[in-house]
Amino acid sequence: GAAARQDTAACKRVLTMRVVASPQEEAKINALFDEKDLDKSGGLDAAQMKDFMQEYVRTTPGNEEKLVSDAEVKCVFFTSHVTAWH
Repeated sequence: GAAARQDTAACKRVLTMRVVASPQEEAKINALFDEKDLDKSGGLDAAQMKDFMQEYVRTTPGNEEKLVSDAEVKCVFFTSHVTAWH
């Protein structure tokens, strides 16, 4: 629902703040997030978030074969929710 989408919008900020080592990486995250935000709501549902995370991981050198688990998706949702309130 709307709350989950808000949480994932916060997740975009969390990923950008915690993962980005360069402006190029930030641009990659933003472009991929926008691509996976199919309804252009500014947030992702769980399936979209998993797709986003899988694509991001797959395109990161050394992680081409890694699969993203549902638990990892839940962790990102939880982290984004906690971060959004602090």
